[in-house]
Amino acid sequence: MSGGSIEIIFWGKFCDIEGQDLQLLCDSGSNPILALKGGRISDFSGTRSVVTISSTQLKVNPDVTMAERMKQWYMAGGMTACVPLSQDTSSVSRVYVQKTIAQIKDENLGQSDKPDFITVRAIKDHTGTTFATAFGVAGEAIVGYTAHELFIIRNVHQDEARFRKIMDAVLGREYLFKLRARVETFNAEQRVKFTIVGVDRLDAPDVNHRVFEEIGNLLKDVSHSTLEGATSYNPNVGYDLYHALGSACPFLQ
Repeated sequence: MSGGSIEIIFWGKFCDIEGQDLQLLCDSGSNPILALKGGRISDFSGTRSVVTISSTQLKVNPDVTMAERMKQWYMAGGMTACVPLSQDTSSVSRVYVQKTIAQIKDENLGQSDKPDFITVRAIKDHTGTTFATAFGVAGEAIVGYTAHELFIIRNVHQDEARFRKIMDAVLGREYLFKLRARVETFNAEQRVKFTIVGVDRLDAPDVNHRVFEEIGNLLKDVSHSTLEGATSYNPNVGYDLYHALGSACPFLQ
């Protein structure tokens, strides 16, 4: 009731009895209350969660007053009032610098003691390629389905054609990805790992609006160059303007 939510990951024995009970209750449309004691807070790849360990105690729908109060609060609007704590909430005030993939590598971003936070416009990026991992909310924003929904489609309904159609539909879409880049050690080898912490889809109207803004700025540069005189003439302005127009109208290229 503090207005926060977090994912609970079950391991070992908790996947059997408590896990199955919760799954059945959720599938039936119920909103079960889970009481947990002795969980471990995990921060794997920047995604916070609570993980069960051997000494963790779990109870589904405990017979206590607090559980009933929470259920009433949840049904009265609490379900839409929670902010996920699974992602790093401090990133709200963080400044993400937009870079290309080539710039990320050339500038050795993510290789210092602290992570670097970057935005990249892709799935296509003409400067290079890289791999990034999307958890939870970020993955759902890209695919449009939760991992559980995809599991049901592919493994329960065994509808491979629908699953492939959903995944193929992601290809070619353009997004602005917020990335966290930092060095991680795996098998005694250090490498930069990219985690997607935010996703904004770039639909055609948004892209065109941004391109026209760029054109407007270039036109201002042209006017400024004209006023400055021939000595300050910038031969690259016309070239950049042509390519900006080419981005908005592909037939010009």
